[in-house]
Amino acid sequence: MSPVFLYTLVTLGGIGVILGASLAFASKQFAVEVDPRVEQILEILPGANCGGCGYAGCSAYADAIVREGVNTTLCAPGGPDVVHKIAELLGLEKTVSTRKVAYLHCAGAHDKAKDKYIYDGIKDCRKAVAFAGGPKACEYGCIGYGSCVAVCKFDALHMGEDGLPVVDRIKCTGCGACVRECPKNLFTLEPDSTIIYLACSSHDKGKAVKDVCSVGCIGCGICVKVTEGDVIEMKDNLPSVKYEESPNLILAQYKCPTKSYKDLAAKRPHMNIDTKCKGHGECVKVCPVKDCITGEEGKPHLINGKLCIGCGLCLGVCPEKAIHVVGAMGYVGMDMSS
Repeated sequence: MSPVFLYTLVTLGGIGVILGASLAFASKQFAVEVDPRVEQILEILPGANCGGCGYAGCSAYADAIVREGVNTTLCAPGGPDVVHKIAELLGLEKTVSTRKVAYLHCAGAHDKAKDKYIYDGIKDCRKAVAFAGGPKACEYGCIGYGSCVAVCKFDALHMGEDGLPVVDRIKCTGCGACVRECPKNLFTLEPDSTIIYLACSSHDKGKAVKDVCSVGCIGCGICVKVTEGDVIEMKDNLPSVKYEESPNLILAQYKCPTKSYKDLAAKRPHMNIDTKCKGHGECVKVCPVKDCITGEEGKPHLINGKLCIGCGLCLGVCPEKAIHVVGAMGYVGMDMSS
């Protein structure tokens, strides 16, 4: 063996030993101690890495819970079960998190909203918006190319035949991926108990809305006037609804002249009057539907079940408590756009 080659081999071997020893020393000297609870929480989390919690992934969220004490209810896909397990692990008080799902605030389907030009580019909402705001004549309307569908990891979104995204409220985990992806900011996460919602995001005034969409909100404010409490307020020509307060929006949906509020119930229960009725007529005064409640003063009244919208206003004014709810509410599949 050549002396030069042997010298080189010994030298490289020595350098390798020195570097290995240095790395071993550094790994021990600068090692970051990992709290075992991080790994335990990571095992509890669903591992979707959807980013809905606001962190890069489940691992980052688990670390933040332990090191920073962040809220343990941020994992939407995990739901209450994950919240309870983490609370039990950390010895925290168990809290109940409200399940939220995505709602699309646009009803501008092909037959209801106009286009301003024919778009022949890449079928991606963000790319389409970059070209003169997109093909929809309503600058607030859904582009309809399904970028939100592409980012959904839970198969909770698909495109409907009318050109609008359809949310499957059962599969939706409320991760917020569609909320972040939509360039028009048309999705919000609301309590899944929300059955009536405003399906419009336009801030334009009446005529401008009517020129481009037949179901767009014209900002008339009728919904604010007919809804009890302060759960709806007008902000820049558009109603702002406090869905978390479980508002009764039946009258808002019924009175809306453009039907911008959408009701997911295919069938609603109606009211009925029993024989205890003395004919005071208070129910007639509060009923918003003409000829829905009829009867002579002092005699039992009748409610037309076909006309009743189920608002329940008559329930609270009957002195004899003779009015009752009849039937059960049905639901429109899971189509949030219809």
